[in-house]
Parts: sequence; structure tokens; C-alpha cells
Amino acid sequence: MPGEKGSYRSVYQAIWDDEEFQGFDLDTQWAFFALRTIRDCNFPCIFVFYRPSLYERIPNINEGTRTRIDAGIDALIDAGWVKYQRPVLWIVKGLKNDPSFVPGNGKQIKGIDAILRGLPNIKLVDEFREYYNIHPKIRPASTMPPSIPASMPASMPPSKQGTGTGTGTGSGTGTGKGTGESTREGQPVDNSRGAVAPSGGLEAPRVAAPVERGGKSNSGIEKLLKQLSAEKQERAREAIEKFKATEFTVDTASAFLRSHDFTPFEIGIVANILFSPTEASA
Repeated sequence: MPGEKGSYRSVYQAIWDDEEFQGFDLDTQWAFFALRTIRDCNFPCIFVFYRPSLYERIPNINEGTRTRIDAGIDALIDAGWVKYQRPVLWIVKGLKNDPSFVPGNGKQIKGIDAILRGLPNIKLVDEFREYYNIHPKIRPASTMPPSIPASMPASMPPSKQGTGTGTGTGSGTGTGKGTGESTREGQPVDNSRGAVAPSGGLEAPRVAAPVERGGKSNSGIEKLLKQLSAEKQERAREAIEKFKATEFTVDTASAFLRSHDFTPFEIGIVANILFSPTEASA
């Protein structure tokens, strides 16, 4: 906890008995303690550092003093006590030799991870994570892959079939219920947002139930597809062929089409093709 004069840094007194530290000249020893206690230094001892920021804290500094400071820092880098990849400096064992550091302390690890996330994304930060085994949590993918997956899992109960059919580009004119649970203007309700697996495909849900697939004639399909733009027609045809060869549901099909920028109206058209009652072949 910071004292009345702000943050503080602590080291073990045994450093003075360290054989390698004793082998450093006075300028190098001074440079070590300067880096360890400078205001830029944080708890994990990895921070953005520019040498002029150290020079400016020394009153009446001259060129000779700057040269000695540089030599001391370079000696620490050569000895492996410090690593530097512009603009980040890491005192390698600074955290390890901090008396207040507890490797199994979850709050400390969380705080260190937050500091690391604020640093530039460079190799030195990755080396720090490996050295102390502090790795960020991997988040699952949040977007669908550009290609259509080979299979679609089932997750929703069978949809109720309507008795009417919709035509034109506006709302449907049928009298029965549309595919799935429909709302005003024939737009299907999003009953589930589904899930995306880390591999990029749709993750299989816990509850599975198949649905009856539609069987519209080719002429009926083309009539419905003409309500879409040319680009969407091609994408819809590709999706329909894939769906017909796999297990899918209203939910998974809708989730997939939404991920490919289909509007609710366009999804309703594809759903009408997929889940409509079977017609005689044209």
C-alpha cells in the first residue's frame, strides 16, 4: 500500500552480498537502484522508459554524468539483469525479488495482467509473460467464418407450418402462421442467439431437436429468391444447398444467415424455402 509519500519499491538486503552485483562498478550499481526506484517503475518492474526521463531527475547533470549512466544501464543489459526493447524496459528479477510479491495471489496476477495489456504489443512483453507464467485469458471468436460450415447442429423444436404463402416484397399475405414464431410483417423472432465455437463453426447446443425440411419446387424457389438482390440470391442458393445436405434448425439456420448480413425479411424468405410443406416437382 502506498505510504504518505506515494508508492515505494523494496528489495532484499541480500542484494549487497550477491556475487554478480558485487562485480558491478559503482555506476552500474547506481543505475540498477535508479531504475528500480524511478517513478516510472511499477510493481512488475516492466515499464515504458526513455533515458532522458532519468537524466531530467538529476540536477545540474552534465555530459560526463550522462555517459556514466548510459554505461551503467548498458552493463545491466549485457549482464541480463535488465532487458530493453524500445520503448519498454524490464528489470528481469525485479518482481521475483520483491518481498511483497506472492505468485499465487490472484489479485496481484490480475493487476499485473492489466499493466501488461497497457504496454506496447512487443516481444519483450511476451517474454515477461512466459517468464512469470502470466497469460491473458483467451476469448472465443465473436464472428462467424466467411465460408458456410459443412454441418449445422440442431437446437430448436419443430416449427409450426402455416397454411398461407407470402408474395411480393412487403409483408406476407397468407392467413396462417409463418415459419417458426413469426411477428408482424412476417419477420421471424430470434429465439436464441446461438453460440460460436473457438474453431469458427457453430457450437452444438445442449438441447437438440430436428425440424421438418421444406420441399418447394425449383420454380417456387426461384420465385421467392427474385425478391432478393442478385448478390443475396447467389449466397442464399449456396446456403440452401448446404442446409439441405446437413442437420439444421430454424435457430441455427437463422443465426448463420444473420452472421452473413441477411436481414430479417431475407431470412424469412430463405426459411420459407427450407421449411415450407413439400410441393410437387415442377
